[in-house]
Amino acid sequence: MRVARLVLVVCFFGCQTSSPEDETSSGGEGNATSLQNDGTTPQASGECPASFAQGGGYCDAATATECTFPEGTCSCGTTGYCGGIDPGPNWAPGPPTWRCNYGPGTTRPDGCPGQIPETGAPCQQADQACGYGDCCISTSRCVDGAWQTGGPSCPP
Repeated sequence: MRVARLVLVVCFFGCQTSSPEDETSSGGEGNATSLQNDGTTPQASGECPASFAQGGGYCDAATATECTFPEGTCSCGTTGYCGGIDPGPNWAPGPPTWRCNYGPGTTRPDGCPGQIPETGAPCQQADQACGYGDCCISTSRCVDGAWQTGGPSCPP
């Protein structure tokens, strides 16, 4: 008997967000792209996305560089398998995309620190919960004015 499994990916870290005044590039013309209407992958570029917010578009891993923005950095790469059961020999990662991570001292649009806070670091918003990670997710929660960070929770 075969069992089908649906894996839900939630973007907690490096989501595509910024304000227009923060859109600067450290190299490249910004050729981030997405799937075309016919479902095919468009031509990818090794040039930096136009802004941190445009991370997630396709890139050329052979020619891509790391791109620095006020919010953090973007680099070109693929996402590995995230799950407990072996996906089998037919599984293959998707095409490389710009993966953007917030830098130290930044705040994400959801009000969470850009990087996972150390347990005990001061926080302002009681009961605020912030998730960090791509596959296994660590959650930091503001409790009595200090961040409490739990260990990562991974998909089964």
